[in-house]
Amino acid sequence: MKLVFSAHDVTISNVLNAMGLFEYHSPPYASTILFELKRRSNEPRQLHLKSCDVDCDLTDFFAILKPITVSLDEWENECRLKIG
Repeated sequence: MKLVFSAHDVTISNVLNAMGLFEYHSPPYASTILFELKRRSNEPRQLHLKSCDVDCDLTDFFAILKPITVSLDEWENECRLKIG
């Protein structure tokens, strides 16, 4: 099961404080806290994009994914299609 919740900075501050991680300032705009729960029998495996290491530059990331991305116009045209 995957769940996503949205919260205000005060809520994020409270979660950080409850875990002893609050740093006495408001979290920056669009801050995120991620909780990933894994079973011990399934060890995580780190995946790498071709031509990128773990700290892939955003420009390189966009260039690598360019062949499979669509423009906003293309996306909107595809979403207007009626099937059936």
